[in-house]
Amino acid sequence: MKIPSTVILLLGAAVATTVASGQATNQSSMLVCGQATNGIRAEVELISCNGRLTNIVVWANHVTDTNFVPVLDLEKLRKHEMEYYMPTNCFCGPVELRDSTGRVLHELKPDLSFRAASERDLPPVVDVSSLAAYPATYSLEAAYGNYFRRFIFFNGLTPFPMPLFVTSPRSDLVRFQLGAKKPYPTATLYQRCFELENYFDLSKPGQYKFTVWPKIYQRTATNHDLCRRIDLPPVTATFEWSGEKQN
Repeated sequence: MKIPSTVILLLGAAVATTVASGQATNQSSMLVCGQATNGIRAEVELISCNGRLTNIVVWANHVTDTNFVPVLDLEKLRKHEMEYYMPTNCFCGPVELRDSTGRVLHELKPDLSFRAASERDLPPVVDVSSLAAYPATYSLEAAYGNYFRRFIFFNGLTPFPMPLFVTSPRSDLVRFQLGAKKPYPTATLYQRCFELENYFDLSKPGQYKFTVWPKIYQRTATNHDLCRRIDLPPVTATFEWSGEKQN
């Protein structure tokens, strides 16, 4: 995949200091933003703790929705009445990691995506960095039906596919962590928090370039369950990794 040559870099890093176990913890973040399409842009946030990169978060930001109203009605979510949704593999879209020489790092888990417990021993699913994992369209009802059949018991209360922009005009698509225990609990049904070292063959310290080609879906009409894919412009974020593992 071709690395995008243009990104918008926002250096308005927010710094927060907390005290845990008697030690001060300094957190900072840097945001790299792509160009907007259909009023939505992709963002990659680099979050550091005490000078060490700990999280890479991919966001979708509905920048033109200035009159956003949070959706608190679970029934509306269950009935697929939202406008935007995640891909059916609950992933952000193709991702790539390059080292300082430009070499593309090998993906250790190219099939990384949501799988039901009963499916964990099945052959690998489609590579999440392959366009084949992101069809041009999908039906909400059909996707929900396929999802439902993965379970022996399912209460039907969890919306699927996963809606976007529910409580905020900004939704996280995936989170990669580096060498730290997961501070964010992983949902039972949506696996969207991963260890970067377990996904890519990341072993040597140095400078790396993380690129994402985000994919989201939008309903074709308010009274139709067909969703079409939106290819958000890619975003590349450069970071330094010390190679040091965190506890």
